[in-house]
Amino acid sequence: MVYDFLNRLFREGELKDKTIVFSDRSIITGGTVSDVNRSEIIYYGGESGHELLTRSIEKISEIRQNEALIYRRKRRIEKIYPRG
Repeated sequence: MVYDFLNRLFREGELKDKTIVFSDRSIITGGTVSDVNRSEIIYYGGESGHELLTRSIEKISEIRQNEALIYRRKRRIEKIYPRG
């Protein structure tokens, strides 16, 4: 589960040099993250860079460190069987 992995990185202070990529290809850096809970990430951003914003953890697709992939969400593949 992505929460456990992300929370461990946040609590141990290892999230600062990570990049979090969401399913809509938006990106936040780990250094802007203020808190992590079971349903969302709370981070600083916006126009001024000082607003607290939230994003759903369910929308995280990848976590990277220096362009190296360290986490990728598994994609669910639905099989389509011919009816007959």
